[in-house]
Amino acid sequence: MNDTSNLLHSYCVNFGNNIDTCNEIANMDVDEHKPKLKIDTAYLNINLTEALGERYAELWMQSKECWQCPLQWVATVDVKKPLLTILTNTTHKTVLSLRAQSNSSTDVKEIWGMETRFGEWGEYSLLVSPGMADDTRLVIDKEPHCSNIPILAAFAVYLMLAGLWIVGKFLHRHQFHHKLRDCWQTERLVTADLGSPSAESVNSFSSTATTQRWNQRQEGHDHQLTRTRLTSLDTFRGLALTIMIFVNYSGGKYWFFRHSPWNGLTVADLVFPWFMWIMGVSMVFSLRSQRRQGTPWGQVARKIVWRSVKLFVIGLILNSGNGRNELQSLRIPGVLQRFSLCYLTIGLLAHSLHRTTDKYQLRRWASARDVLIYWLQWLLMVAVLAAYICFTFLLEVPGCGKGYIGPGGISEGGHYLNCTGGAAGYIDRLVLGENHIYGHNTAQSLYQDEVAYDPEGILGSLSSAFLVFLGVQAGRILVTYSTHGGRIVRFLAWALFTGSLALLLCGASQNDGWIPINKNLWSVSYVLSMASTAFLLLIFCYYIVDVKQWWSGAPFYQAGMNSIFLYVGSEVLHGYLPWTWQAYTESHAEYLAMHLWGTSLWLILAAYMHSAKIYFVL
Repeated sequence: MNDTSNLLHSYCVNFGNNIDTCNEIANMDVDEHKPKLKIDTAYLNINLTEALGERYAELWMQSKECWQCPLQWVATVDVKKPLLTILTNTTHKTVLSLRAQSNSSTDVKEIWGMETRFGEWGEYSLLVSPGMADDTRLVIDKEPHCSNIPILAAFAVYLMLAGLWIVGKFLHRHQFHHKLRDCWQTERLVTADLGSPSAESVNSFSSTATTQRWNQRQEGHDHQLTRTRLTSLDTFRGLALTIMIFVNYSGGKYWFFRHSPWNGLTVADLVFPWFMWIMGVSMVFSLRSQRRQGTPWGQVARKIVWRSVKLFVIGLILNSGNGRNELQSLRIPGVLQRFSLCYLTIGLLAHSLHRTTDKYQLRRWASARDVLIYWLQWLLMVAVLAAYICFTFLLEVPGCGKGYIGPGGISEGGHYLNCTGGAAGYIDRLVLGENHIYGHNTAQSLYQDEVAYDPEGILGSLSSAFLVFLGVQAGRILVTYSTHGGRIVRFLAWALFTGSLALLLCGASQNDGWIPINKNLWSVSYVLSMASTAFLLLIFCYYIVDVKQWWSGAPFYQAGMNSIFLYVGSEVLHGYLPWTWQAYTESHAEYLAMHLWGTSLWLILAAYMHSAKIYFVL
C-alpha cells in the first residue's frame, strides 16, 4: 500500500470499522477509471474514511475568480462509493466545502472548508471524516510540477539570441572581420621573404577602406532616415502586434495569456487597446503629411471613409472563416470592425476640426497649447465618453434594471442570469440580433451564463474612440513640441493623469470599485488604464530607440511597418503548417514552443518584407 492507502487504513481502523472493510478501502486501485489529466488540472481524490450507514457527504467547490458566485456541487461520497477521483482547476484559488449529515439530523451542513490553490498535474486526497470534522484533511499524494518553467526557459533562449544579435551587430559595426583579415595579411607580409605587399594585400586594404567609406555614408543615410521617421512608433506598433499574434495563438495555453473572464487584467487584455491607441498617434502624422502635400480636404475625407470601409469588410471576411459563413448567423462586430469605426470617427473629427494657426504659441498657456488649440475636439470627445457612461448606467434593461455591469450567470446568486454586460449586451442584441454577435464570450465557462455577449459591440466603440483620441493627443505632443525632454515630460504627465483616474474609478480593486477595469465592457477605467500604460510604453520606446538610439527597434519595428498584413495573415493561416501543428502532448511546454515558433515566423517574414521594401497598406 502507498502512503495514502496506509493513512486511509489507519483512519478507518481508528473509527472502529471492520478490519476487512478497511483493508478493502486501502487496497482500492485509485488509478482505475481516473479522468485524463489536462492542462491546468490536478487530481483530487475524495476518500471516505468512516462508515456512514445511510448517510453521505458532499463536496462543493468554486473558483475564487468567480465573483460573488455560490459554491457548486461537485461530488457525493457514501458507503457505496467511498472513493472518487475528479479533476480540479489549478489556475486560481479554489474554495472547498464539505457538507454531511449530522448524527442527530437528516439536514446537510458544512463540516469542513478551506481555500487553496492546487498545482498543475499534482495529486491530492481529501480524507473525509463526517463524524469527526477536525480529522478531515487535504493531503498531497503527488507533488505538482512547476508549469512556469517553460516560460523561463523560453525567456532564456530569446535572451541568448538577443545577446548574440547584439554582439554580432557590434562586431559588424566596428569592422572586426576586416581587422582580423588585415592582421592576417600583415602576418603574411612579416613572414614573407621580400616583405613587400602583394597585389592581393593591396586590394584587401583598398577594399577595407572602400567598405569603411561606404559604411560611413550608410550610417549618415540611416541617421537622416531616423530624423524623418520616428522608429519608436513602428516599434510600439510591432510589439503590440507581436503580443497580439502570440495570445491569439493561445499563448502556450497559460491562463494569463488568455482574456480575463470578466473584471481584471491579463496580458491578453493589453494589446488590442495599445494597438488602437498607437493608431491615434499615427493618424496625426498621416493627416499632417497629406496637408503638407496639398491634398484637398474632400479627398482626405474620402480616404478616411474608404479605409474604414476596407477595414470593416476585411473584418467581416475574417469572421466568416472556419465555416462560419452563414448569413443568418454571421458575426458583425469584430476587432477590425472596431478599428474601422474608431478610425472613421476620430479621423473625420481630427481632419474636420484641425486648426492651422497656433495662437497660443507665444502666450501664457503655451505649454498646454497642444490641448487648448483643439478644445472643441476635446469637448466633443468628453461628450462621447459621457454618452457611454449614461447608456451604461442609466439605460433601463428589461429584467436587469439600470446600471448592471456584471457577468450575469451564477454571479450574485443568479439574480442577473441573462443580464451579461447590462446595457452593452442589451443594445447589441436589440440592434444586431443575438445571432450576429459573439456567442462564446469569456465569461461563459466560469459564470455559466446563457446569453450571447460581444466584447467588440456597439457601446464599447464609444469608449474605444476616446482611447484612440488619447493616442491622437500623444501624436500632437510629438508634432507640437520639438525637444525630447518636453515630449517625455508631457507623456509622463498624461500617463500619471489617466492612470490616477483609472485607479480612482476602480478603487485599486478588481471587483469592488465604482467602475471596475473590464475589457469586455471597455469600461472607462479600462480605457484610462490602457492609455496610461501606452504612454509609459511609448516613453520607453521613444527614449531608447529615437533619443539614445540604444536599440534599433528590431525585430518589432519591421512588423510595425506591415501590421495589417501580419495580423490578417496570422488570422487566416492560424492552424496551418508551418506556424502550428497538432500537439503531441497536452502540455504548456509544447504549446508554448509552438506558439512562439509561429509568432517568430511572422517576425522573420516581416524582416524579409522590410528588407525587400514590400509594404501593404490600406
